[in-house]
Amino acid sequence: AKLNTQYDMTKVFGKGTIYPENPVKGEQAIMLYAVLTRQDNEVAGLTPARKASYLGIGDIIGTKQISGYMDNQSSVSLAVKLYCKKANIDPALAKPSKTIYIANASSIEARLVKYVTLGVDLNITTLGANKTFDATGRTSIGSMLDMVSRVLEKIGQ
Repeated sequence: AKLNTQYDMTKVFGKGTIYPENPVKGEQAIMLYAVLTRQDNEVAGLTPARKASYLGIGDIIGTKQISGYMDNQSSVSLAVKLYCKKANIDPALAKPSKTIYIANASSIEARLVKYVTLGVDLNITTLGANKTFDATGRTSIGSMLDMVSRVLEKIGQ
């Protein structure tokens, strides 16, 4: 609810009811990032791929996500990028505060392992049974909003 009062979620999900259990589309995730970083006006009129590139998230949201739905590894990575942006941390220099063991790390795309590890370290996401991560599972709208809410809480917004 706090997100709705501080940010215009209609730019992300349109007008009407948001169904938290529905999967997040790549385009929605890109606009969510744009709205939360207050860059939504700067990317107006650009294609989703150009928006992602302009926002600096093109390395984590690929064609597959843009044309379809967000998987968990991309969603966590997006939340970590949001954290870095809001906290003025260079993502290239960000490192977990402790060793994080993910039993099935090989199922996570190599370019996203670092972000998923940081996401676990920052408590943006949690590992499942036996320290596994469902990298390719679809992210629900509710789960995505929960992750970005945790990010905003962490940095006091």
